[in-house]
Amino acid sequence: MKLNRKNDYMKYWRIVRKIVKEKYGIGTEQLDFLLFLHSEEYFTAATFREYSKLFNWKHSRFRVMIVQGWIVNFKKKKNSNKAIYGISHKATNLVNEVYRLLNKGIFSENGQTNPFFKKTNVPYTFKLYADAIVRINEATRQQQRRSLE
Repeated sequence: MKLNRKNDYMKYWRIVRKIVKEKYGIGTEQLDFLLFLHSEEYFTAATFREYSKLFNWKHSRFRVMIVQGWIVNFKKKKNSNKAIYGISHKATNLVNEVYRLLNKGIFSENGQTNPFFKKTNVPYTFKLYADAIVRINEATRQQQRRSLE
């Protein structure tokens, strides 16, 4: 029985997450934070700390994300007003790439844009991910051709 699923884009979440982590050099927790903060648009340090309670305790996480360029200060603290932060252009590009990869379903097979297709000094797991991506792209293209008919 063939089920008609509209929202089946999380199927390749593991591959998308791994591509983004390798390409941008971030960890899973940072990625989760950026996905959360992207929907917040603007936030305070208190908002960040509240969400960080769901993760392993790491006091310097907020500062590290600012230093690495993932979070920017939009409005400095003034008198009794709190400082307002937002995610940087770099972080917005990362989140947009996650959504684009999940929605599109076709992954790049170019070594310059996809770390799994680099030719030299790559771990064996990269080869496994690259092979999986080729098979996924093939199946997605075949499915797209069928839907056009």
